[in-house]
Amino acid sequence: MRIRQKAVCAIGITLAVLFAIMSGVARQMLTRDFIRLENLAVLRSAERLQAGMENLREILRSQTGDWAYWDDTHRFARGENDAYEDDNLSASSVKTLALNLIAVLAPDGRPVFASGFDLETGARQPLPEGLEGLFQPGGYFTPQDPDKWLDCRTGIVVLSDTVLLLASRQILTSQEQGPAAGTLVFGRMLDADFAENLADFLRYPVRLIRLDGPDPGPEARAALAALEAGGGLAQPVPFDAKTLHGYTLLQDYTGRNALLVQFTMPREIMAEGRQTIVRLLAGLLLWAWPRSLARLPGALLVGFALAGLHGQWAMDLRLPAALTLALAAGAFALPLVFRDPLFNGALVWTGLGTVPPVPADFLPLFPWIAP
Repeated sequence: MRIRQKAVCAIGITLAVLFAIMSGVARQMLTRDFIRLENLAVLRSAERLQAGMENLREILRSQTGDWAYWDDTHRFARGENDAYEDDNLSASSVKTLALNLIAVLAPDGRPVFASGFDLETGARQPLPEGLEGLFQPGGYFTPQDPDKWLDCRTGIVVLSDTVLLLASRQILTSQEQGPAAGTLVFGRMLDADFAENLADFLRYPVRLIRLDGPDPGPEARAALAALEAGGGLAQPVPFDAKTLHGYTLLQDYTGRNALLVQFTMPREIMAEGRQTIVRLLAGLLLWAWPRSLARLPGALLVGFALAGLHGQWAMDLRLPAALTLALAAGAFALPLVFRDPLFNGALVWTGLGTVPPVPADFLPLFPWIAP
């Protein structure tokens, strides 16, 4: 082996070792920051999800206010408006309200009207089992204190076969005058359709997990334990290299944890972080190599371009990591074992000619495509 080839090999080995050391240091230092940013993204998504729930509560508060403080409803609750049901509780009206439950209760808790509804068609359905116990006089959803006539009670209710978000108000006149003629209750099911709506709002897949249901699995159990132990609003759990699960809790009307909400996010921040590390190391490698660009900024710029191109090829062609590494090693070693006068002149840009290029800052294709 000629002296020049030995020198090139020695430099290559030295740079490989330095590259490995810098890669490890960069990953240790920068990966922590990328994980922190990833966790922050999970927290922001959980805040948006909680905001979506609060938005639904506010919609129910507004709807119950419109219907509970209305003379027609007030007279219907007292049994004085027989046309109310036909005029106001048709399938088209209920479909517009997007409700799964409407109940008008007398002061003693007796239902003047109570029915479940299909969210898509507005057709009537049987009431969910277990609601009767919630509507006893003086209960959370049926307060009878005259000082709280204008209060709106909202909360999540977990029943045997469904989960509901309920909102209730005392029924007053259109002038918001008493005495209250009873209680109006509106409800929305928190089911698979609701999870799809949340997913559209959040732009990530959403799964609702009942805490009184079947075992959700070790990952969800660990996230629940962390949240219940004071882990904050959200708990991030890496699922794989490309996917991250976030978890947050929803409480029922008594303040107890009722639902564990899982949302699935792509690990875009971590993927971009890895690309940033590769680009940084590629730029440093080009800067350190003899006869490379004379200035660090230019070397970093080319390093970013090469690493970005490499990342794009790897993404588009979906090459295995081992094959990508083998191709890079081959591109690096090719000018050491093969040169030919054919690549002089117009093909000098390939780096495979026998005459070195004249410009000191010229970077041929080989071996510089390797990074």
